[in-house]
Amino acid sequence: MGEERSQQLATEETLQQTQARLNATAGQQSPSPAPAPAFNPMVLAKPQTFNGTRGAAAKRFVGQIGLHTVTYPEQFPTDASKVVFTVLFMRDYAATWSQPHLDKVFHEVPVVFDEFLNDSRSRFFDHNCQHCAEVALRNLFQTGTVSAYKQDFNQHTRTLGWAKNPLMSLYQHGFKENILSDFQPVRAAQQSASAVPH
Repeated sequence: MGEERSQQLATEETLQQTQARLNATAGQQSPSPAPAPAFNPMVLAKPQTFNGTRGAAAKRFVGQIGLHTVTYPEQFPTDASKVVFTVLFMRDYAATWSQPHLDKVFHEVPVVFDEFLNDSRSRFFDHNCQHCAEVALRNLFQTGTVSAYKQDFNQHTRTLGWAKNPLMSLYQHGFKENILSDFQPVRAAQQSASAVPH
């Protein structure tokens, strides 16, 4: 465990040195002084570390990185600096996966940040989320409170975008028996009220 931590610290130090070198190189390439950066009152929290978990965690991580690069463009003057920043917050499998991209930066091989993000998306995003949500929804049954069931149900329906009628049928089908029996008098009252002529 101690060896892993020291290796991580050494990698972070190397990344910071590379970032400093990239910033210095970017400064040398522009002969005219850059205008003073405008004051940006927005302060973002550091991105959460990403371990390579597919799906929502990956989307959240890419979103956090994107927010930082857009909010603080003066801190990321080059694509290489954006890649280095992103890799700083990768650990475990994600850090291992990012190593070839980081090697390019270390060897001063040009990198394109959008290509790096596209590679990340293809590796870590869940491309089958529609099917997974459908299967999960069809197999979802109330095991706890109605509120918890409703929250789980709504989480999956956002992905699907189905019409209201099939969703209501699935929603009611997943309730516990005692809850479902409470729906019957309400449904009967609604049907009789709609049958009464006005």
